[in-house]
Amino acid sequence: MGVHSLLRLQEMSCQLSKCENQMKNYLNELELEKQRTQDYASALTASHNEMRQCRDKERRQYELISSLKYQFAGCKQKCTGETVRTTSTDIKKHQRLSRKIDTERLEVAEHISLTGKIIDWRATERLASYGENITRQKLKKAVDILFQRNLINRRFSVAFGLSSFCSFRKS
Repeated sequence: MGVHSLLRLQEMSCQLSKCENQMKNYLNELELEKQRTQDYASALTASHNEMRQCRDKERRQYELISSLKYQFAGCKQKCTGETVRTTSTDIKKHQRLSRKIDTERLEVAEHISLTGKIIDWRATERLASYGENITRQKLKKAVDILFQRNLINRRFSVAFGLSSFCSFRKS
């Protein structure tokens, strides 16, 4: 082997080691990029799951709330309310609290104690169903309170100053 061949071999060996180093650097960069992509994917999955949980929780909340209107027997007074229970469970709760005249937990208990009238459970109407939007339900309830003269809720809201901006006509 001549000197020329040896120099050529060293040069090729040097180029080969440079190529190996470049390949190692490229593989390291690919590995880092793969790790970053996995991190982004896991962060995206976590945020997607969090958003899904919030959406499902909100959907369950919408499905649970219902607005009802109660009427008193032998009386034109009505009361509207919201419930997260089924109608029959809510009626049982109201019956129990109205028997005990629990004014702290049932706002119509005071009317029941003063007049002796009880709620006519057969005349209970559903203002908004369980699947309806909460904002829409609250709006229906507020409109019902403002525009119906014989609602007990109107007296409660006036007594507590919740609707001082509205002027009510006496019936």
